[in-house]
Amino acid sequence: MDPAVALLCLEQRDRSLESHTRDFLELACLTHFPNCSLCVFYISSLSKRSRARLPGSGPRKDFAAFVEWVLVSNNSPFTVSPAEDDFATSPTPLAEASQPPPTNVATEMFHVPTADRGGEPAAMDEPGLRTRSDGTIAPEHTSQQVLYEESGWYHTGITAFQNYKECVQQLNLSRLVSVSMDGPNVNLKFFELLQSDLNEMYGGAQLVSVGSCGLHTLHNAFKAGFSMWQVEKLLRAMHILFNNVPARREDYVTVTNSSVFPLSFCGHRWLENLPVVERALEVWPSLQLYVDAVKRKELPNPGTGSYDTIEATQKDPLILAKLDFFATNARTFDPFLKRYQTDEPGDVILQQFEALLTLECRNEEFLSFQPMVKRLDTFLCGCLSRAYPVAWAFCQKLLLLSHGQASVERGFSVNKEVETDNMQEETMIAHRLVCDYVDLHGGVTKVPLTKELLVSVGAARSRYRIFLDQQRARKESEAGTQKRKLAEEYLTDLKRKKTTVQEVSTCLAREADMLAEEAEGKSGSKMAQLLSKSNALRWASKEKLAELKKG
Repeated sequence: MDPAVALLCLEQRDRSLESHTRDFLELACLTHFPNCSLCVFYISSLSKRSRARLPGSGPRKDFAAFVEWVLVSNNSPFTVSPAEDDFATSPTPLAEASQPPPTNVATEMFHVPTADRGGEPAAMDEPGLRTRSDGTIAPEHTSQQVLYEESGWYHTGITAFQNYKECVQQLNLSRLVSVSMDGPNVNLKFFELLQSDLNEMYGGAQLVSVGSCGLHTLHNAFKAGFSMWQVEKLLRAMHILFNNVPARREDYVTVTNSSVFPLSFCGHRWLENLPVVERALEVWPSLQLYVDAVKRKELPNPGTGSYDTIEATQKDPLILAKLDFFATNARTFDPFLKRYQTDEPGDVILQQFEALLTLECRNEEFLSFQPMVKRLDTFLCGCLSRAYPVAWAFCQKLLLLSHGQASVERGFSVNKEVETDNMQEETMIAHRLVCDYVDLHGGVTKVPLTKELLVSVGAARSRYRIFLDQQRARKESEAGTQKRKLAEEYLTDLKRKKTTVQEVSTCLAREADMLAEEAEGKSGSKMAQLLSKSNALRWASKEKLAELKKG
Protein backbone atom coordinates (compact mmCIF):
# COMPACT_ATOMS: atom_id res chain seq x y z
CA MET A 1 0.00 0.00 0.00
CA ASP A 2 1.16 3.55 -0.69
CA PRO A 3 2.66 5.11 2.51
CA ALA A 4 0.44 8.18 2.21
CA VAL A 5 -2.70 6.03 1.99
CA ALA A 6 -1.51 3.84 4.87
CA LEU A 7 -0.87 6.98 6.95
CA LEU A 8 -4.40 8.25 6.35
CA CYS A 9 -5.92 4.85 7.22
CA LEU A 10 -3.89 4.38 10.42
CA GLU A 11 -5.93 4.47 13.67
CA GLN A 12 -4.97 3.93 17.32
CA ARG A 13 -8.10 2.07 18.42
CA ASP A 14 -7.19 -0.22 21.36
CA ARG A 15 -3.42 0.01 20.93
CA SER A 16 -1.16 1.98 23.23
CA LEU A 17 -0.31 5.56 22.33
CA GLU A 18 3.40 4.69 22.15
CA SER A 19 2.88 1.87 19.65
CA HIS A 20 0.56 3.98 17.53
CA THR A 21 2.98 6.92 17.52
CA ARG A 22 5.85 4.63 16.51
CA ASP A 23 3.87 3.33 13.50
CA PHE A 24 2.73 6.82 12.55
CA LEU A 25 6.30 8.21 12.54
CA GLU A 26 7.53 5.32 10.41
CA LEU A 27 4.92 6.12 7.76
CA ALA A 28 5.36 9.89 8.07
CA CYS A 29 9.02 9.69 7.04
CA LEU A 30 7.95 8.08 3.74
CA THR A 31 5.49 10.82 2.78
CA HIS A 32 5.77 14.48 1.75
CA PHE A 33 2.93 16.02 3.75
CA PRO A 34 3.59 19.45 5.35
CA ASN A 35 3.75 19.80 9.12
CA CYS A 36 0.24 21.19 9.51
CA SER A 37 -1.27 18.27 7.57
CA LEU A 38 0.69 15.71 9.59
CA CYS A 39 -0.61 17.28 12.81
CA VAL A 40 -4.21 16.97 11.57
CA PHE A 41 -3.70 13.36 10.44
CA TYR A 42 -2.01 12.42 13.73
CA ILE A 43 -4.68 13.84 16.02
CA SER A 44 -7.43 12.36 13.82
CA SER A 45 -5.88 8.90 14.16
CA LEU A 46 -5.89 8.99 17.97
CA SER A 47 -8.52 7.23 20.04
CA LYS A 48 -11.26 9.17 21.84
CA ARG A 49 -9.56 8.56 25.18
CA SER A 50 -6.25 10.02 23.98
CA ARG A 51 -7.94 13.05 22.41
CA ALA A 52 -9.98 13.70 25.55
CA ARG A 53 -6.77 14.30 27.54
CA LEU A 54 -5.54 17.07 25.24
CA PRO A 55 -5.93 20.52 26.85
CA GLY A 56 -6.14 22.50 23.59
CA SER A 57 -5.15 22.57 19.92
CA GLY A 58 -1.37 22.34 20.45
CA PRO A 59 1.56 23.71 18.36
CA ARG A 60 0.37 22.83 14.83
CA LYS A 61 3.29 24.54 13.01
CA ASP A 62 5.92 22.05 14.24
CA PHE A 63 4.98 18.38 13.92
CA ALA A 64 7.72 17.19 16.29
CA ALA A 65 6.60 19.65 18.97
CA PHE A 66 2.99 18.65 18.37
CA VAL A 67 3.75 14.94 18.88
CA GLU A 68 5.72 15.79 22.03
CA TRP A 69 2.76 17.84 23.30
CA VAL A 70 0.34 14.93 22.70
CA LEU A 71 2.64 12.48 24.49
CA VAL A 72 3.13 14.78 27.49
CA SER A 73 -0.62 15.44 27.71
CA ASN A 74 -1.23 11.69 27.89
CA ASN A 75 1.52 11.16 30.51
CA SER A 76 3.48 8.95 28.12
CA PRO A 77 7.19 8.14 28.73
CA PHE A 78 7.70 8.12 24.96
CA THR A 79 9.47 11.34 23.84
CA VAL A 80 10.55 13.02 20.62
CA SER A 81 13.80 15.00 20.76
CA PRO A 82 16.53 16.21 18.33
CA ALA A 83 19.69 14.17 17.79
CA GLU A 84 22.64 15.41 19.82
CA ASP A 85 25.29 15.01 17.10
CA ASP A 86 23.39 16.76 14.33
CA PHE A 87 21.21 19.21 16.22
CA ALA A 88 23.22 22.17 14.98
CA THR A 89 22.64 21.28 11.36
CA SER A 90 19.40 19.32 11.27
CA PRO A 91 16.10 19.87 13.05
CA THR A 92 15.14 16.23 12.47
CA PRO A 93 13.33 14.91 15.57
CA LEU A 94 14.43 11.58 17.00
CA ALA A 95 12.28 9.23 19.03
CA GLU A 96 13.28 7.94 22.46
CA ALA A 97 11.39 5.40 24.53
CA SER A 98 11.98 3.75 27.89
CA GLN A 99 10.45 0.47 26.78
CA PRO A 100 12.61 -2.15 25.02
CA PRO A 101 12.30 -2.56 21.26
CA PRO A 102 11.15 -5.75 19.52
CA THR A 103 13.65 -8.59 19.70
CA ASN A 104 13.69 -9.19 15.95
CA VAL A 105 14.68 -5.63 15.11
CA ALA A 106 18.34 -4.71 15.34
CA THR A 107 18.03 -1.11 14.24
CA GLU A 108 15.02 1.20 14.06
CA MET A 109 14.91 4.73 12.71
CA PHE A 110 12.11 7.23 13.15
CA HIS A 111 12.09 10.40 11.09
CA VAL A 112 9.63 13.23 10.97
CA PRO A 113 9.47 15.62 7.97
CA THR A 114 10.36 19.15 8.94
CA ALA A 115 9.20 22.42 7.50
CA ASP A 116 12.59 23.59 6.23
CA ARG A 117 13.00 20.38 4.24
CA GLY A 118 9.82 20.99 2.32
CA GLY A 119 8.18 17.79 3.49
CA GLU A 120 11.03 15.49 2.47
CA PRO A 121 11.96 12.61 4.74
CA ALA A 122 14.56 13.77 7.17
CA ALA A 123 16.28 10.43 6.78
CA MET A 124 17.73 11.67 3.50
CA ASP A 125 20.25 13.76 5.34
CA GLU A 126 20.78 12.61 8.94
CA PRO A 127 19.43 9.11 9.70
CA GLY A 128 21.60 8.85 12.82
CA LEU A 129 19.82 6.43 15.16
CA ARG A 130 20.73 3.04 16.58
CA THR A 131 18.96 0.83 19.13
CA ARG A 132 21.08 0.17 22.20
CA SER A 133 20.86 -2.86 24.43
CA ASP A 134 19.13 -0.93 27.23
CA GLY A 135 16.16 -0.23 24.97
CA THR A 136 16.72 3.53 24.54
CA ILE A 137 16.81 4.86 21.00
CA ALA A 138 19.61 7.41 20.80
CA PRO A 139 22.29 8.64 18.37
CA GLU A 140 25.64 6.87 18.37
CA HIS A 141 27.20 7.90 15.05
CA THR A 142 27.58 11.01 13.00
CA SER A 143 25.19 11.45 10.09
CA GLN A 144 27.76 10.57 7.41
CA GLN A 145 28.80 7.35 9.18
CA VAL A 146 25.23 6.20 9.46
CA LEU A 147 24.64 6.98 5.80
CA TYR A 148 27.34 4.44 4.97
CA GLU A 149 26.45 1.83 7.59
CA GLU A 150 22.68 1.85 7.80
CA SER A 151 21.03 3.63 4.86
CA GLY A 152 21.14 1.84 1.52
CA TRP A 153 18.96 4.41 -0.23
CA TYR A 154 21.28 7.37 -0.77
CA HIS A 155 24.63 5.83 -1.63
CA THR A 156 24.23 7.19 -5.18
CA GLY A 157 24.50 10.83 -4.11
CA ILE A 158 27.55 10.17 -1.95
CA THR A 159 29.21 8.03 -4.61
CA ALA A 160 28.66 10.75 -7.21
CA PHE A 161 30.26 13.28 -4.87
CA GLN A 162 33.27 11.02 -4.25
CA ASN A 163 33.77 10.48 -7.99
CA TYR A 164 33.49 14.22 -8.53
CA LYS A 165 36.19 14.82 -5.91
CA GLU A 166 38.51 12.39 -7.69
CA CYS A 167 37.96 14.11 -11.05
CA VAL A 168 38.61 17.67 -9.81
CA GLN A 169 41.39 17.02 -7.30
CA GLN A 170 43.87 18.80 -9.62
CA LEU A 171 41.69 21.93 -9.82
CA ASN A 172 41.55 24.92 -7.49
CA LEU A 173 37.99 24.68 -6.20
CA SER A 174 38.30 27.98 -4.37
CA ARG A 175 37.56 29.64 -7.73
CA LEU A 176 34.44 27.55 -8.31
CA VAL A 177 31.41 29.85 -8.53
CA SER A 178 28.47 27.51 -8.96
CA VAL A 179 27.22 24.24 -10.41
CA SER A 180 24.25 23.91 -12.74
CA MET A 181 21.59 21.23 -12.81
CA ASP A 182 18.83 20.30 -15.23
CA GLY A 183 15.27 19.74 -14.11
CA PRO A 184 13.43 21.01 -11.02
CA ASN A 185 15.08 18.81 -8.34
CA VAL A 186 18.19 17.00 -9.54
CA ASN A 187 21.31 16.22 -7.50
CA LEU A 188 20.30 18.41 -4.57
CA LYS A 189 22.08 16.04 -2.21
CA PHE A 190 25.26 16.36 -4.28
CA PHE A 191 25.02 20.16 -4.09
CA GLU A 192 24.54 20.03 -0.32
CA LEU A 193 27.61 17.81 0.16
CA LEU A 194 29.67 20.07 -2.10
CA GLN A 195 28.65 23.15 -0.12
CA SER A 196 29.63 21.48 3.15
CA ASP A 197 32.98 20.33 1.74
CA LEU A 198 33.88 23.79 0.40
CA ASN A 199 32.86 25.33 3.71
CA GLU A 200 35.39 23.13 5.55
CA MET A 201 38.20 23.44 2.97
CA TYR A 202 38.11 27.19 2.33
CA GLY A 203 36.88 28.70 5.58
CA GLY A 204 33.19 29.22 4.93
CA ALA A 205 33.28 29.56 1.13
CA GLN A 206 29.90 28.87 -0.44
CA LEU A 207 28.73 28.38 -4.02
CA VAL A 208 26.19 30.66 -5.61
CA SER A 209 22.90 28.79 -5.73
CA VAL A 210 21.09 29.68 -8.97
CA GLY A 211 18.49 26.92 -8.79
CA SER A 212 18.24 23.60 -10.50
CA CYS A 213 18.31 24.60 -14.19
CA GLY A 214 20.07 27.65 -15.59
CA LEU A 215 17.66 28.09 -18.49
CA HIS A 216 14.61 27.90 -16.24
CA THR A 217 16.21 30.32 -13.79
CA LEU A 218 17.08 32.88 -16.48
CA HIS A 219 13.63 32.80 -18.03
CA ASN A 220 11.83 33.04 -14.69
CA ALA A 221 14.11 35.81 -13.41
CA PHE A 222 13.59 37.82 -16.58
CA LYS A 223 9.84 37.30 -16.35
CA ALA A 224 9.71 38.38 -12.70
CA GLY A 225 11.81 41.47 -13.39
CA PHE A 226 9.49 42.84 -16.09
CA SER A 227 6.15 41.71 -14.69
CA MET A 228 5.53 45.05 -12.94
CA TRP A 229 5.77 47.03 -16.19
CA GLN A 230 3.30 44.69 -17.94
CA VAL A 231 5.41 44.71 -21.08
CA GLU A 232 3.97 41.36 -22.12
CA LYS A 233 0.46 42.83 -22.17
CA LEU A 234 1.52 45.54 -24.61
CA LEU A 235 3.47 43.18 -26.87
CA ARG A 236 0.55 40.75 -27.03
CA ALA A 237 -1.89 43.56 -27.78
CA MET A 238 0.28 44.94 -30.62
CA HIS A 239 0.30 41.55 -32.34
CA ILE A 240 -3.34 40.59 -31.70
CA LEU A 241 -4.67 43.95 -32.95
CA PHE A 242 -3.65 43.18 -36.55
CA ASN A 243 -3.36 39.41 -36.53
CA ASN A 244 -5.80 37.75 -38.98
CA VAL A 245 -7.75 41.02 -39.50
CA PRO A 246 -7.22 42.02 -43.18
CA ALA A 247 -9.37 45.17 -43.02
CA ARG A 248 -7.48 46.54 -40.02
CA ARG A 249 -4.13 45.70 -41.62
CA GLU A 250 -5.19 47.55 -44.77
CA ASP A 251 -6.13 50.63 -42.73
CA TYR A 252 -2.74 50.45 -40.99
CA VAL A 253 -0.84 50.27 -44.29
CA THR A 254 -2.91 53.13 -45.76
CA VAL A 255 -2.23 55.47 -42.83
CA THR A 256 1.42 54.59 -42.12
CA ASN A 257 2.68 53.56 -45.60
CA SER A 258 4.35 50.63 -43.85
CA SER A 259 3.70 46.91 -44.23
CA VAL A 260 5.79 45.93 -41.18
CA PHE A 261 3.64 44.50 -38.39
CA PRO A 262 4.37 43.44 -34.78
CA LEU A 263 5.51 39.89 -34.06
CA SER A 264 3.90 37.33 -31.78
CA PHE A 265 4.98 37.33 -28.12
CA CYS A 266 5.90 34.03 -26.43
CA GLY A 267 4.77 33.97 -22.80
CA HIS A 268 6.88 31.03 -21.57
CA ARG A 269 10.24 31.86 -23.22
CA TRP A 270 10.84 35.47 -22.30
CA LEU A 271 14.46 35.71 -23.36
CA GLU A 272 13.57 34.58 -26.88
CA ASN A 273 11.35 37.64 -27.37
CA LEU A 274 14.22 39.91 -28.41
CA PRO A 275 13.04 40.05 -32.07
CA VAL A 276 9.53 40.83 -30.80
CA VAL A 277 10.72 43.83 -28.79
CA GLU A 278 12.96 45.07 -31.60
CA ARG A 279 10.03 44.91 -34.00
CA ALA A 280 7.84 46.70 -31.45
CA LEU A 281 10.36 49.56 -31.23
CA GLU A 282 10.46 49.69 -35.03
CA VAL A 283 6.69 49.90 -35.55
CA TRP A 284 5.84 52.05 -32.50
CA PRO A 285 5.87 55.39 -34.43
CA SER A 286 3.62 53.88 -37.11
CA LEU A 287 1.35 52.48 -34.44
CA GLN A 288 1.01 55.93 -32.90
CA LEU A 289 -0.05 57.29 -36.31
CA TYR A 290 -2.70 54.60 -36.51
CA VAL A 291 -4.03 55.38 -33.01
CA ASP A 292 -4.10 59.12 -33.76
CA ALA A 293 -6.06 58.45 -36.95
CA VAL A 294 -8.59 56.44 -34.95
CA LYS A 295 -8.91 59.26 -32.42
CA ARG A 296 -9.56 61.73 -35.28
CA LYS A 297 -12.24 59.30 -36.52
CA GLU A 298 -10.49 58.88 -39.84
CA LEU A 299 -10.49 55.13 -39.17
CA PRO A 300 -13.07 52.98 -37.38
CA ASN A 301 -12.40 52.29 -33.71
CA PRO A 302 -11.58 48.57 -33.29
CA GLY A 303 -13.24 48.59 -29.87
CA THR A 304 -11.11 45.70 -28.63
CA GLY A 305 -9.14 45.15 -25.45
CA SER A 306 -5.87 45.09 -27.40
CA TYR A 307 -6.56 48.55 -28.85
CA ASP A 308 -7.49 49.90 -25.41
CA THR A 309 -4.19 48.57 -24.05
CA ILE A 310 -2.18 50.30 -26.80
CA GLU A 311 -4.12 53.54 -26.34
CA ALA A 312 -3.47 53.49 -22.58
CA THR A 313 0.22 52.69 -23.06
CA GLN A 314 0.58 55.63 -25.44
CA LYS A 315 0.14 57.90 -22.43
CA ASP A 316 3.21 56.41 -20.73
CA PRO A 317 6.18 58.72 -21.50
CA LEU A 318 8.68 55.99 -20.53
CA ILE A 319 7.33 53.19 -22.70
CA LEU A 320 10.17 53.41 -25.25
CA ALA A 321 12.73 53.43 -22.44
CA LYS A 322 11.11 50.35 -20.93
CA LEU A 323 11.15 48.51 -24.27
CA ASP A 324 14.78 49.51 -24.85
CA PHE A 325 15.71 48.29 -21.38
CA PHE A 326 13.90 45.03 -22.09
CA ALA A 327 15.84 44.60 -25.34
CA THR A 328 19.18 45.43 -23.70
CA ASN A 329 18.72 42.79 -21.03
CA ALA A 330 17.60 40.23 -23.59
CA ARG A 331 20.71 40.90 -25.70
CA THR A 332 22.88 40.28 -22.64
CA PHE A 333 21.65 36.70 -22.32
CA ASP A 334 21.23 36.03 -26.03
CA PRO A 335 24.68 34.37 -26.47
CA PHE A 336 23.95 32.04 -23.56
CA LEU A 337 20.66 30.98 -25.12
CA LYS A 338 22.15 30.52 -28.57
CA ARG A 339 24.79 28.22 -27.15
CA TYR A 340 22.54 26.07 -24.97
CA GLN A 341 19.06 26.37 -26.48
CA THR A 342 19.33 26.75 -30.27
CA ASP A 343 20.58 24.69 -33.19
CA GLU A 344 23.25 27.18 -34.36
CA PRO A 345 26.16 25.57 -32.44
CA GLY A 346 25.35 22.35 -34.26
CA ASP A 347 25.97 23.76 -37.75
CA VAL A 348 29.71 23.05 -37.60
CA ILE A 349 29.00 19.55 -36.31
CA LEU A 350 26.67 18.90 -39.25
CA GLN A 351 29.21 20.18 -41.75
CA GLN A 352 31.98 18.01 -40.36
CA PHE A 353 29.66 15.00 -40.12
CA GLU A 354 28.61 15.40 -43.77
CA ALA A 355 32.25 15.64 -44.78
CA LEU A 356 32.96 12.50 -42.77
CA LEU A 357 30.20 10.59 -44.55
CA THR A 358 31.32 11.86 -47.94
CA LEU A 359 35.09 11.36 -47.68
CA GLU A 360 35.97 8.97 -44.88
CA CYS A 361 33.20 6.40 -44.52
CA ARG A 362 33.86 4.83 -47.91
CA ASN A 363 37.47 3.89 -47.27
CA GLU A 364 38.68 0.45 -46.40
CA GLU A 365 39.13 1.18 -42.67
CA PHE A 366 35.42 1.89 -42.15
CA LEU A 367 34.29 -1.02 -44.30
CA SER A 368 36.50 -3.49 -42.43
CA PHE A 369 35.57 -2.31 -38.91
CA GLN A 370 34.59 -5.18 -36.59
CA PRO A 371 32.81 -4.06 -33.38
CA MET A 372 33.50 -7.39 -31.66
CA VAL A 373 37.26 -6.91 -32.12
CA LYS A 374 37.77 -3.16 -31.60
CA ARG A 375 35.95 -0.68 -29.37
CA LEU A 376 33.75 1.83 -31.18
CA ASP A 377 35.00 4.84 -29.19
CA THR A 378 38.64 3.94 -29.88
CA PHE A 379 37.93 3.55 -33.57
CA LEU A 380 36.04 6.84 -33.87
CA CYS A 381 38.70 8.68 -31.88
CA GLY A 382 41.33 7.73 -34.42
CA CYS A 383 39.12 8.81 -37.32
CA LEU A 384 37.58 12.01 -35.92
CA SER A 385 39.82 13.56 -33.27
CA ARG A 386 42.26 15.28 -35.67
CA ALA A 387 40.32 15.95 -38.86
CA TYR A 388 36.92 16.67 -37.28
CA PRO A 389 37.50 17.89 -33.68
CA VAL A 390 34.05 19.50 -33.20
CA ALA A 391 32.23 16.42 -34.45
CA TRP A 392 34.41 14.24 -32.21
CA ALA A 393 33.60 16.32 -29.12
CA PHE A 394 29.91 15.89 -29.89
CA CYS A 395 30.42 12.18 -30.51
CA GLN A 396 32.04 11.82 -27.08
CA LYS A 397 28.96 13.31 -25.40
CA LEU A 398 26.71 11.15 -27.53
CA LEU A 399 28.52 7.99 -26.49
CA LEU A 400 28.25 8.96 -22.82
CA LEU A 401 24.52 9.68 -22.99
CA SER A 402 23.03 6.30 -23.80
CA HIS A 403 19.53 7.46 -22.88
CA GLY A 404 17.68 10.70 -22.27
CA GLN A 405 14.78 12.88 -23.35
CA ALA A 406 16.36 14.84 -26.18
CA SER A 407 13.74 13.78 -28.72
CA VAL A 408 10.90 14.83 -26.41
CA GLU A 409 12.42 18.23 -25.65
CA ARG A 410 13.15 18.75 -29.36
CA GLY A 411 9.48 18.09 -29.99
CA PHE A 412 8.60 20.93 -27.62
CA SER A 413 10.69 23.30 -29.73
CA VAL A 414 8.90 22.19 -32.90
CA ASN A 415 5.55 22.75 -31.19
CA LYS A 416 6.62 26.31 -30.39
CA GLU A 417 7.40 26.93 -34.07
CA VAL A 418 3.88 25.98 -35.22
CA GLU A 419 1.90 27.15 -32.18
CA THR A 420 -0.60 30.01 -32.50
CA ASP A 421 -3.33 31.36 -30.25
CA ASN A 422 -6.42 29.21 -29.60
CA MET A 423 -4.96 26.12 -31.28
CA GLN A 424 -6.58 22.86 -30.23
CA GLU A 425 -4.89 19.49 -29.91
CA GLU A 426 -6.03 18.15 -33.29
CA THR A 427 -4.73 21.25 -35.09
CA MET A 428 -1.40 20.97 -33.28
CA ILE A 429 -1.07 17.33 -34.33
CA ALA A 430 -1.93 18.20 -37.93
CA HIS A 431 0.71 20.96 -37.99
CA ARG A 432 3.30 18.58 -36.59
CA LEU A 433 2.48 16.00 -39.27
CA VAL A 434 2.94 18.63 -41.97
CA CYS A 435 6.25 19.80 -40.48
CA ASP A 436 7.56 16.24 -40.18
CA TYR A 437 6.58 15.44 -43.78
CA VAL A 438 8.29 18.59 -45.07
CA ASP A 439 11.44 17.80 -43.08
CA LEU A 440 11.40 14.26 -44.45
CA HIS A 441 11.71 15.58 -48.01
CA GLY A 442 14.26 18.28 -47.17
CA GLY A 443 12.15 21.41 -47.58
CA VAL A 444 8.88 22.79 -48.91
CA THR A 445 10.09 23.00 -52.51
CA LYS A 446 11.06 19.32 -52.51
CA VAL A 447 7.70 17.92 -51.41
CA PRO A 448 6.31 15.77 -54.29
CA LEU A 449 2.93 17.01 -55.55
CA THR A 450 1.28 13.64 -56.02
CA LYS A 451 -2.21 13.05 -57.36
CA GLU A 452 -3.44 11.99 -53.92
CA LEU A 453 -2.08 15.20 -52.37
CA LEU A 454 -3.80 17.42 -54.96
CA VAL A 455 -7.10 15.58 -54.51
CA SER A 456 -6.81 15.92 -50.73
CA VAL A 457 -6.15 19.67 -50.97
CA GLY A 458 -9.06 20.12 -53.37
CA ALA A 459 -11.41 18.36 -50.98
CA ALA A 460 -10.18 20.23 -47.90
CA ARG A 461 -12.99 22.80 -47.99
CA SER A 462 -15.68 20.14 -48.28
CA ARG A 463 -14.13 18.17 -45.42
CA TYR A 464 -14.10 21.33 -43.33
CA ARG A 465 -17.81 21.87 -44.02
CA ILE A 466 -18.55 18.26 -43.12
CA PHE A 467 -16.61 18.73 -39.90
CA LEU A 468 -18.63 21.85 -39.05
CA ASP A 469 -21.87 19.99 -39.77
CA GLN A 470 -20.75 17.15 -37.52
CA GLN A 471 -19.87 19.61 -34.75
CA ARG A 472 -23.24 21.33 -35.13
CA ALA A 473 -25.09 18.01 -35.06
CA ARG A 474 -23.11 16.93 -32.01
CA LYS A 475 -23.96 20.15 -30.16
CA GLU A 476 -27.66 19.80 -31.07
CA SER A 477 -27.61 16.19 -29.89
CA GLU A 478 -25.97 17.20 -26.64
CA ALA A 479 -28.53 19.99 -26.17
CA GLY A 480 -31.41 17.56 -26.77
CA THR A 481 -29.89 15.05 -24.40
CA GLN A 482 -29.46 17.74 -21.76
CA LYS A 483 -33.09 18.84 -22.20
CA ARG A 484 -34.35 15.28 -21.84
CA LYS A 485 -32.15 14.81 -18.81
CA LEU A 486 -33.62 17.92 -17.17
CA ALA A 487 -37.16 16.74 -17.93
CA GLU A 488 -36.43 13.32 -16.47
CA GLU A 489 -34.93 14.87 -13.37
CA TYR A 490 -37.99 17.12 -12.98
CA LEU A 491 -40.33 14.13 -13.35
CA THR A 492 -38.32 12.12 -10.84
CA ASP A 493 -38.49 15.02 -8.39
CA LEU A 494 -42.27 15.23 -8.79
CA LYS A 495 -42.64 11.51 -8.18
CA ARG A 496 -40.50 11.78 -5.07
CA LYS A 497 -42.60 14.69 -3.78
CA LYS A 498 -45.82 12.75 -4.50
CA THR A 499 -44.55 9.73 -2.60
CA THR A 500 -43.54 11.93 0.34
CA VAL A 501 -46.94 13.65 0.49
CA GLN A 502 -48.72 10.29 0.35
CA GLU A 503 -46.60 8.94 3.18
CA VAL A 504 -47.23 12.04 5.31
CA SER A 505 -50.98 11.91 4.66
CA THR A 506 -51.15 8.21 5.53
CA CYS A 507 -49.17 8.78 8.71
CA LEU A 508 -51.46 11.64 9.79
CA ALA A 509 -54.59 9.55 9.17
CA ARG A 510 -53.11 6.64 11.11
CA GLU A 511 -52.32 8.86 14.09
CA ALA A 512 -55.83 10.39 13.95
CA ASP A 513 -57.41 6.92 14.09
CA MET A 514 -55.19 5.97 17.02
CA LEU A 515 -56.23 9.09 18.94
CA ALA A 516 -59.92 8.45 18.17
CA GLU A 517 -59.66 4.88 19.44
CA GLU A 518 -57.94 6.12 22.59
CA ALA A 519 -60.70 8.71 23.13
CA GLU A 520 -63.37 6.00 23.16
CA GLY A 521 -62.03 4.71 26.47
CA LYS A 522 -61.85 8.16 28.08
CA SER A 523 -64.43 10.60 29.36
CA GLY A 524 -64.76 14.25 30.14
CA SER A 525 -62.09 16.74 29.20
CA LYS A 526 -59.53 14.04 28.37
CA MET A 527 -61.80 12.59 25.70
CA ALA A 528 -62.44 16.06 24.29
CA GLN A 529 -58.70 16.77 24.00
CA LEU A 530 -58.02 13.48 22.23
CA LEU A 531 -60.91 13.98 19.81
CA SER A 532 -59.72 17.53 19.11
CA LYS A 533 -56.20 16.29 18.27
CA SER A 534 -57.63 13.47 16.15
CA ASN A 535 -59.80 15.87 14.15
CA ALA A 536 -56.84 18.23 13.64
CA LEU A 537 -54.67 15.41 12.31
CA ARG A 538 -57.46 14.13 10.08
CA TRP A 539 -57.97 17.65 8.70
CA ALA A 540 -54.24 17.95 7.99
CA SER A 541 -54.31 14.57 6.21
CA LYS A 542 -57.18 15.73 4.00
CA GLU A 543 -55.26 18.94 3.16
CA LYS A 544 -52.24 16.88 2.07
CA LEU A 545 -54.46 14.72 -0.16
CA ALA A 546 -56.05 17.81 -1.67
CA GLU A 547 -52.58 19.29 -2.29
CA LEU A 548 -51.56 16.04 -3.98
CA LYS A 549 -54.60 16.11 -6.30
CA LYS A 550 -53.92 19.74 -7.29
CA GLY A 551 -50.28 18.93 -8.07
